Amino acid sequence: MLNIDDHKKVPATGVADAPILQLLFRSHFLLATIASIISLGTWALMLTLGSNLDRVMVPAVWHAHEMIFGFGATVAAGFLLTAVQTWTKQPSLSGYPIIALIVLWILARIGFWVNTPNSIYLAFSAQLLWWLAVIFAFGRCVINARNRRNYLFVAMLSVMAILNSAIIISSKMGEHALALHLCRSMVLMFVLLMTIMGGRVIPFFTANGLNVVRKPPQPWLEVSLMPLTLIAMLSFVSNFYFSTAALTAGLLVSCGLLNLMRQRHWHAEKTLKTPLLWSLHASYFCLGLGSALIGVSLVSEHIAFSHALHLITIAAMGLMIFAMMARVSLGHTGRALLPHPWINICFICVLMSALIRVLAPFLANTIWGYIASIMLWLIAASLFLWVYTPILFKAKQSRF
Repeated sequence: MLNIDDHKKVPATGVADAPILQLLFRSHFLLATIASIISLGTWALMLTLGSNLDRVMVPAVWHAHEMIFGFGATVAAGFLLTAVQTWTKQPSLSGYPIIALIVLWILARIGFWVNTPNSIYLAFSAQLLWWLAVIFAFGRCVINARNRRNYLFVAMLSVMAILNSAIIISSKMGEHALALHLCRSMVLMFVLLMTIMGGRVIPFFTANGLNVVRKPPQPWLEVSLMPLTLIAMLSFVSNFYFSTAALTAGLLVSCGLLNLMRQRHWHAEKTLKTPLLWSLHASYFCLGLGSALIGVSLVSEHIAFSHALHLITIAAMGLMIFAMMARVSLGHTGRALLPHPWINICFICVLMSALIRVLAPFLANTIWGYIASIMLWLIAASLFLWVYTPILFKAKQSRF
């Protein structure tokens, strides 16, 4: 389904023919991982040394923005603009268009990392152009192929771009509470994306990887889960202006429980010896649990919103992203789906990072709990770079 081929091999004649520029997953997986290391390293310094500098984005917004967009959205774009070639049989981006996207992405990151009034204008412009190029490239493929099943991703990418722009504008106007709320809303947008993609690929990968019969999905659950998640996200967004906490809580708890019910049919218990599978199942479990806990946190003082949110951002988003990058990088470069043993350690580090971050407020020193969580992420990201950088810079193998 997602075993995507690079373009047909031709003799290299210039920079644009380099393997790293053949389909977007190669460059953007590496860029996103590097960005997470820089952003979290900077965040660790902010936590320990403080940050009294006058910046456009306050530290909490900056941290959320860069992990959501510098890391998460970058990987999502790389994956979708690679997968769309298989879904539609239309050629996706390669060569000079990818160079242009890389340049825009780097300019945006520099602007956000400098985080001054002038640099934010550069960042906003570059980020918006990057979004428009990604949406156009993906939309062109699905529309030319009349691939209606995946039109929804054009809408989702467009909403992500709008939310990204709204966060930047809110920060520039000094509306920092609104900017942070929109960042959290973007996390729920990722919940919707992971619900859709997880439901497509996890049972498929599991059945193929374990050679077991794929259980048929439950129609009522599949039909109700996506719209319910979308309504929950919209209700959460509106909660900044209207009192919708109780409604949002009920919707998110329902979404979480439905996701857990959905996963029961995916043979999760048989995947423990297969890193590329157990990591996906663990991330999806945290997606369901985290969604339910976010809902509870909105109406109860017994669960902090931040705890539940980081269960989503680190354990669900982070682990699913690393697991998908690991699998995609092997399959789409013509290699067997047998990850390096260190990648299993990478997945464990991400899970441990989430656990420590969620439990940090209960530790004797909360800040050092946060730092420990960050260090585990940095180890995981560094392991991914060490294993996959050579693979992503090499040409696609002709066969397994």
